[in-house]
Amino acid sequence: MDFKEIEKFIDLAKKKSLQELSYKDEKLSLKVSFSTSEKVVTYAPTDRVESSKKIEKKSKVVTGTYAVKAPLVGTFYNASAPGEAPFVKVGDHVSAGTTLCIVEAMKIMNEIEAEYAGVVKEILIKNEDFVEYAQELFIIEKDS
Repeated sequence: MDFKEIEKFIDLAKKKSLQELSYKDEKLSLKVSFSTSEKVVTYAPTDRVESSKKIEKKSKVVTGTYAVKAPLVGTFYNASAPGEAPFVKVGDHVSAGTTLCIVEAMKIMNEIEAEYAGVVKEILIKNEDFVEYAQELFIIEKDS
């Protein structure tokens, strides 16, 4: 499936006002999900999807905190450009909507924002690392 076919798949989901549309064959798995706050596209070779189901990841979330997860597969950037200051550092206070990082997917820069106000407790990934869908990127302690 090439990029044009993926675009058609997404357009079909939008046109039919679907919340979710999935396709799977022996070579790939594609899922498009829409919610009021974000659009998520997951694309992976089928063998990787199957093997990822067998991997159990433990969450670092504890009471009073939440994890900011990657909404898509791509490359993690902690700043808007090389040599620039990172969007956030451990200990920074963020408001809902504050840009935390960028995940680049297919040459598109996707800004990832904080859902709630709080303090950045952990950054779980390094700049320019590859991220998987739903991988935890930040742990933020919510304001009370």
